[in-house]
This record gives sequence, structure tokens and C-alpha cells, in this order.
Amino acid sequence: MSRSKAMWMTLVLGACGGVGAGRAGAAGILVESYPNMNQFLSSALYTYITGNLPGGPGGNCGQLVATVRQGNVAVPYSSAGAVGNTSVTAEVESAADGVPTVFSGTPDTSAYVKQYLSLGNETGAQTPAPNVDVDLPAVSTSNTGGYLGYDIAIFDVGSKLSPGTGGKNTERTTFQVESSGEGVYYTVGTNTNTGGDFVNVLLLDLTGIPGIPATVDRLRLIDAAGTNPPQRGSIDLDGVLRISPDATVPTVSATWGALKASYR
Repeated sequence: MSRSKAMWMTLVLGACGGVGAGRAGAAGILVESYPNMNQFLSSALYTYITGNLPGGPGGNCGQLVATVRQGNVAVPYSSAGAVGNTSVTAEVESAADGVPTVFSGTPDTSAYVKQYLSLGNETGAQTPAPNVDVDLPAVSTSNTGGYLGYDIAIFDVGSKLSPGTGGKNTERTTFQVESSGEGVYYTVGTNTNTGGDFVNVLLLDLTGIPGIPATVDRLRLIDAAGTNPPQRGSIDLDGVLRISPDATVPTVSATWGALKASYR
């Protein structure tokens, strides 16, 4: 996250926010922060995704950026896109979909320049909030297995990996999902915590959201707008993965398909 978000193992329940930790079982958000690359690469989450998740990172990553709106502030120079951008350019596409760059295992900050997407913030109260829609392979909404029962992992790079993003500040990002054929967004929750400045992973549990279809295939991230209170910081999206093992996944090569930019 550009002004990184994440208190170690913080669970945000629904949109109102409650604190706890543990296995998923109701719609909510769990945030895991890793202070360095070694801890990320040796984590249970990394082991699950690269060794146990059918299809691995390449068979479960974001496939397409459907829409994007970046804010008029808090978009660092090293982010893909630009202040006020509303176009899904090749740069934006490369940054937000495909296998997250953190899976390359490099702590070199130069590898992340233009390889993440900062939504930024919007100071105009009447202006739509910054947002991005990323298409995923079909995600089961009744998953109870896999990694603690969570369904989607969102990878956010902190200030030590994303140059120019600044320090830890308050953030407010809302997470929604939809079935693109239905066109209805379902809110998973809103994260308002601050924390790690290296790799942050936000895990979404879709269980029990009223009316949600059996599968969804689109993720929407919405950052803050308005001036009361002043909004600071923005999610720095390195990519997203479906981590539910219950949906059918395509067969991919052992190379996980293509990594982004220089890793492609």
C-alpha cells in the first residue's frame, strides 16, 4: 500500500470493522504484513500459493483491467498511470494484472517502478472516488478450504518496495466483487488500518454475503474521496490472485505463465 496498510493479522468484519484473527467463516478482510522479502517467501501463504494452490500464481492471477479511475492526489511517480488517469493503458494493465511482482522474490525497488497501480485519492467531494476493476478467473463464494478459507488475495507493496509512496498514513479502501454477467457489486468490507511498509496481503472471505452468486469474476477496489477528513494514502496494487481451491482452474506451465513487465 502506498502509505501502507496492515496491522499484522488484522481481521475487518464487513464494512464496519471488528478486530480479531483466525480462520475465515464470514465475509471480511484479513491483512498480513511481511517486513522483508525473506519472511514473505518463507510464509505459509507463499508456500500455499506456489506449492498447494491448483494452477499456482499463473493460473489464478488477474486477467484484465476492466476500468480504472486514479485520483487527483497521492499517485506516486513510480506508479503505473498518472494523476487523474481514466484510461486502461498497457502500463496500467501490466501493473495490475498478471502474477504479482513480489513473486519474483526480488527486494530491488527498481523492479517495482511502474509495476504497481496506485489509485490515489480524490479531493473533490462530488467527484467519483478512485477505483479499479480487475477481472479474475471464476472465484467460488462458498470456499471453506485452502488458505484459512479465504478466497482472494490482494498484494499491496509498501514504501520500501514502491519508491515515492511515502510513509504510513491513514487509508480507507473498500473491496467489492461481482459476477460480470450479473452486474451487481457486493461489498466485502472496508480496510482502515495502517501498518507494514514492505509486502502487505489483504485476504478476502466471501462467505455469507447476502445474495452473492455461487461464483464471482471481478474485483473492485475503491479508495477515498472528499476532504472531511482529509484522505491520505492509497492502496498500491501489485496484483490479485484467486486463492479459493474450489473453482475449476486452467492448466498452466510450471513457469506460472507470464510475470509482469521485465519478468514476462
